[in-house]
Amino acid sequence: VAFSPDGAGLAFDSQNDLLVRGIAGRKVLHSFQGHTNSIEAIGFSPDGHLIASAGNDRNVLLWDANAGRPLFTLTGHRDDVWSLAFSPDGRSLATADDSGCVKLWHVSTGRELLEVAREPKPILKVAFSPDGSRLAYILKYGSGIRVINIADYEP
Repeated sequence: VAFSPDGAGLAFDSQNDLLVRGIAGRKVLHSFQGHTNSIEAIGFSPDGHLIASAGNDRNVLLWDANAGRPLFTLTGHRDDVWSLAFSPDGRSLATADDSGCVKLWHVSTGRELLEVAREPKPILKVAFSPDGSRLAYILKYGSGIRVINIADYEP
């Protein structure tokens, strides 16, 4: 579940679908279909124009939040995707999966920028620092937290 940045909308999963509902009228504004298995992570871009969803189909989908249409399907994860986070400037998206992989994606093209981590254990959550220079992620089973400098990995 995720609030839109302006607080007027709420995105949530309903089985394999992503729904966006207005808070005030409780009306479903958009229903997105595209995942073939359950959704595990949802997030709005900082400007509220995009929604990302990820799940047990190993895909990450980017949606136009205003028009209610799909933009990109981000493929390349080897296992279920558990977490995602937009960078503070909204230009990148970090995703993490059950195989221990963290990827960075270019939001406007849907292209994979790089793989920044390959851990021996699943990754539960990812988060950008407020200035977008670092990325933190937590490993499953209490195995630890890592913080990396994004600039160390950029091509």
